[in-house]
Amino acid sequence: MAAVLLSARRLASLVLIVGSCLLLSVGESHAVSVGAVPQITVLASNTALLAVHYAPAGSTITMDAVVEAEGAAPVAADVYVGILFPDGQSSSWVGTPQAPVLANGPPVPFLRNVVLTGAASYRLVIPNFAAGKPQGWYVLYGLVVVAGSDPNDPKRWFSSSLFPLLVTPP
Repeated sequence: MAAVLLSARRLASLVLIVGSCLLLSVGESHAVSVGAVPQITVLASNTALLAVHYAPAGSTITMDAVVEAEGAAPVAADVYVGILFPDGQSSSWVGTPQAPVLANGPPVPFLRNVVLTGAASYRLVIPNFAAGKPQGWYVLYGLVVVAGSDPNDPKRWFSSSLFPLLVTPP
């Protein structure tokens, strides 16, 4: 039986990530007072499409993003979906909703200046996830922000979703 031991630093990082997720999920946006707002959820799954919070480096993961806007006020928004790496780097979904791809660099809107209605889901299959990259905690994220605003300013967020994913040795 193989055991995974987390150092105090990794455990502290895990606590920080989980705590942040909990705080963000109960916080409220002060961006605009418009009533109901679009909600986003992101998650990772394995090849059997079972949600996972760990994956060996080089494995295939599927990243799903679901935006729900039933009953939301018709406001223009930008939608960001991406991955934060353990070394501080990031990548964003870019391209069309029918064929998203990952691009390294600062956050780029996946959907720009859209009025969200109903529900929509998007899927990106990532083969060889984190191959040749650092092992550790990755954070998949989704943000719905006021159109044209800075995604680094949480006062402009309508909603957010974070999904921690531990990349282990292959």
